[in-house]
Amino acid sequence: MHKFIMGVSFMKVRTFSFITTLFLFVIIVSSTNLYGGVTGKISGRVTDIETGEPLIGVNVILKGTTLGSATNNDGRYAILNVTG
Repeated sequence: MHKFIMGVSFMKVRTFSFITTLFLFVIIVSSTNLYGGVTGKISGRVTDIETGEPLIGVNVILKGTTLGSATNNDGRYAILNVTG
């Protein structure tokens, strides 16, 4: 036998509460996946324009940010965690 609260079956109230909670949980989880943690990587190689030799220890900085990297012995660099 169902209990009635203000003319509404307790089972209906309980089912509505569960569905509402589930819906809110799905919305919250989806929104964090859409907006959270999207990062990229910029990489390349710095060489001398005349000789083509790699330039070692060059600081490459992403303008307008605090992100940057120094080139290695092959002139290569990688800047991680770049956001759009």
